[in-house]
Amino acid sequence: MKRKILLALVLLLTCNAAFSYNYKADMLNGIKDGQKICYNPAKKSWSAETTHCPVLFTKYITTGTGGFSELEYNNIRFGINSTYEFLDGQKFIGYNAHTLKFYNITYDGKKIVSDILPEGEIKKYFPDVQIVKISHFNNGSITLEKPWFKRKTFLLLNDTGMDFYKYQFEHKPGNCYELIKGIFEVKRPQTIIYSHFGSNDPLFPKLKIRVRNQ
Repeated sequence: MKRKILLALVLLLTCNAAFSYNYKADMLNGIKDGQKICYNPAKKSWSAETTHCPVLFTKYITTGTGGFSELEYNNIRFGINSTYEFLDGQKFIGYNAHTLKFYNITYDGKKIVSDILPEGEIKKYFPDVQIVKISHFNNGSITLEKPWFKRKTFLLLNDTGMDFYKYQFEHKPGNCYELIKGIFEVKRPQTIIYSHFGSNDPLFPKLKIRVRNQ
């Protein structure tokens, strides 16, 4: 038992108490497991205010691996293709840590619709971050640049049909210090590997990211 407690403390200190990236308040205020959220069909809007709500959903997280989210209404559960969600005004935004994609989530009266969020919309949440598209990798590699003697933050954004289930940045403990899994900060020139537990094969190809000074 003492060893388990010690291990938990080590992981906590390694992961840091706060996220490395300074996320906007709306993003930090994510929808929690069991939380209710209101949808107004007339206005096609979402809200955390549930009083006199015409369509009241409850969020649940699936059991097992993956941690996918579902919305329940009238005892029917709908998959929403995301692992983390937050409200941005009247919009309901989702992020899938396994596909590295953002979604605008709506309800058409019969089913949940998760549309890919355009890059311009994503950029509003990360104005100081360079978006790195998966389609820009060549044979699994890409070279990025950062200013001399300065830090720079990047965001992996998947614009392909590839899946990155259970991928993580190597030599970083589970990405537990980042809310959005595809975010990484670079302090010095280095090579970063994004892989599925170190695998590099047709099923789980690794991504190699070389960062150099400009």
